[in-house]
Amino acid sequence: MVKFRTAWWFKYTGRGTNIPITSMILNLKDLCAEPYKVHKTSCEFWVHLPVGALKFNIDGSTRGKPRTVVIRGVLRDCRGQVLGIFSSYVGLQDSNTTKILAIHKACMLCAAKANFNHKNIIIVSDSKVAVS
Repeated sequence: MVKFRTAWWFKYTGRGTNIPITSMILNLKDLCAEPYKVHKTSCEFWVHLPVGALKFNIDGSTRGKPRTVVIRGVLRDCRGQVLGIFSSYVGLQDSNTTKILAIHKACMLCAAKANFNHKNIIIVSDSKVAVS
């Protein structure tokens, strides 16, 4: 089972895409010996905000069905400097609820700080469902 899963991992990451999975299982030692090139995936880079604006990047970690999850967020100013972070255990939730709870936590933290009331606050999430 370990060899099977490892072979599928190699296939998923782009190594051995033209090799049949059975051949990969039999020749895992050869695949492991090849140098591995890390391919950069697309990610969000810091985009400068208007002066006085704040940006909250939030996320929740869960996969699919209800599981034990944690929500996290990072608040930055217009220069990209971190003003605050949060990480909170929220119990058993599904992935959509997790993202919504992370957005809610970010909003509650911003509302609790009196000096954030007049600021332009942008909340960024990777979930279109939660944002809508």
